[in-house]
Amino acid sequence: MQPTTASAGDADPGPSAPQARPRGVPDLELPNLLRDGSGQGKAGDHSGPGFPGGPGYQGVNGIPATALDAYQKAEQALAASQPQCHLPWQLIAGIGRVESVHASGYGLRADGTTAMPIRGPRLDGGQFALIRDTDGGRWDGDAAYDRAVGPLQFIPSTWATWGADGNHDNTKDPNNLYDAALGTGRYLCAGERDLSDPADLDRAVLSYNNSRAYVTAVLQWMRTYRSNGAAKLPDNLPTTPHRPDPTARLPRPGGPADTAVRTTPAPAGRRSLTTAPRPVPPGAPAHLRPQPPALRPAAKPQPTPARRALARLDRIGPEEIKAQTERTLRPLQQIVARDVHGTPIPGIDLRLALTGDAAVRFLGPAARPMADASLAVTVRTNHQGIANVPAFTTGTSPGTATLRATAPGAPGPAVTFTITVRPAATPAADCLIPLDAAEITVPVDTAATSPLRIKATQDRTPAAGARVEAVILSSAGGSTPTEDGPYFEDRQHRRLRTLVLPPADAEGVIPLPALHAGRRPGSYLLRLTTPAGVRLDIPVTVTAEPAAPVHPAPAAFGANAA
Repeated sequence: MQPTTASAGDADPGPSAPQARPRGVPDLELPNLLRDGSGQGKAGDHSGPGFPGGPGYQGVNGIPATALDAYQKAEQALAASQPQCHLPWQLIAGIGRVESVHASGYGLRADGTTAMPIRGPRLDGGQFALIRDTDGGRWDGDAAYDRAVGPLQFIPSTWATWGADGNHDNTKDPNNLYDAALGTGRYLCAGERDLSDPADLDRAVLSYNNSRAYVTAVLQWMRTYRSNGAAKLPDNLPTTPHRPDPTARLPRPGGPADTAVRTTPAPAGRRSLTTAPRPVPPGAPAHLRPQPPALRPAAKPQPTPARRALARLDRIGPEEIKAQTERTLRPLQQIVARDVHGTPIPGIDLRLALTGDAAVRFLGPAARPMADASLAVTVRTNHQGIANVPAFTTGTSPGTATLRATAPGAPGPAVTFTITVRPAATPAADCLIPLDAAEITVPVDTAATSPLRIKATQDRTPAAGARVEAVILSSAGGSTPTEDGPYFEDRQHRRLRTLVLPPADAEGVIPLPALHAGRRPGSYLLRLTTPAGVRLDIPVTVTAEPAAPVHPAPAAFGANAA
C-alpha cells in the first residue's frame, strides 16, 4: 500500500482524494431503518436508540441546536460566495449525521466546540488507508500518521486546503462545528460544481467518502431533513457518542480521548453509555465493518510491479467540462491508464493538448497561464494509474475547446474531453446604498472634499463586481444631463457628466471620484443606475459662497481613462 500525503488531491477533490479514502467507520444507519426498525419511541420521547434523544423525538429529523445553526450559516455563506453551487444546508447536515451524529454525546457547546475530541482511527494502513502525518500532530495529536478529526471528520491535509473560519474568530479549527461546516461546504462546491445537478451532487459526496453506501446514507438523510424539516434538540441531550474509530474507548470530558467511561445500567427506555459500536447495515463495504484488533491482518509489503504495456486510456468523469469566461477551473475529471487486462498502470506519462476556438490555457506551476506551452502539458499517472486533468484558465470569449490526452510512444490510446465555455453571469445589484452623504453641497468653483461611496447589494449581501453608471442631471426633478453644472474629471482633466464607475469590490463598495461644482449655482441631481434599472438619486446643491481653493488629486474614471 502506497502512503498518501498532502497532494493535488486535496486541492482538486475527487474520488481518489485523501478525504475520500477509507478513514474510519461512518454511521450508515438510514432514516427509514431508524423509523421503521429500532426507532420505536413516541413523539416527544427523548429516549430510545438510533439518534440523540431517540428517533421518536420529532421523527428522526432532530438536530442539536448548535449543529443546525452551523449548517444553516454555512449554507448562507456559500450562497453569497459561490451562488452557482446551490449548496443546501441539508447536505452538510447529512454528512454531519453520518460522520459523527452531529457531534452528539461529545459535549457540544454553543460556540461550536466539543468537550471531547472526535477522532477517527490511526491511518497506518491496517484496516483503513495509509496516510502519513501532514500536520505534525496539530489537529489529531499524532505526529506519525494522520487521523480524521472533528464533527465532519476532516483529514488534516484536506483541512489545510479547505479549512474555513465559520464563526469569525480568526481561527480555522476542524474541531469547531461552525468552521467544519463551512469547510465542508467549500469542499463540496469545489470545481464549480452545481449541487442542484444530481451528477455533480453524486460526485461531490463521493469526493468526501468514495463509498456508494456512504453516498446512499448521506443523501437519504439530506432528503429527510429537506422533506420533514429539522427538529431543534438541546445540545446536551444524553446519548452514546458515535465512534469513527471502532477500537477507541468512549472519551469523557477533561480526560484523554482513549479514557474508558464507566457505565451503569440505564433505566428502561433510555440509552445506556455502552462501548458497543453502532451496527453497520448489510451491504456496507468491508472496510467499514469493525474488526477485533486481534483479527486484523498484518500489512504485507507490496512488490513493485513490472512495467506493463499501455493498452488503453479511460475517462473518469463526464466528457463535457463546463466553465465560464475569465475563470480559473480545477476540473474533477481524471484519466486512467490500463493494460490489456484492464489493470491501472502507474507512472505513465500522458500528453494533454488543447485545441478549439475558446481561449483555454493550462496553468503553470505558479498558478499563472504559461507563456509558451500553455496549450499542452505532460502529466504522470499516480500509484493508482490515475492522472488528474490539470487546472486551466478561460479567456473573455465563450466557445468550445477539445482536450485530448495521448501517451507518447503509444499511438493507439487516446481520450478526449470537450470544454464548453459560457459567458460569465454579470453580477447584479438590487439595492444601492449611500455610505457617506445622502446629499451633497459644494460652493462654486470648488470640488467636494468629503469622500462619496455607495454600496451595491443583492439579497442584502455585497454584490461584488456590480457595475453602476453615474449621471449628473440638470435639475433635481430633471432627466437630462447637465451641460454646464457639476462634473467629474478624467486623467486628462476632461469634464465628464456621465461615466461608468469601477466594479464594486468584495464588500460591494464603489467609490466615486471627486465632484467639481462648476460655476453655476443651483440644484442638480446625481443619479446612479445599475444595468437592471436599480436607481439611487443624490441631490447636489451648488452654492454661490466663495471658498478657499481646493485641489484634490484627480482620480481616473470612465472610458477615457488611460
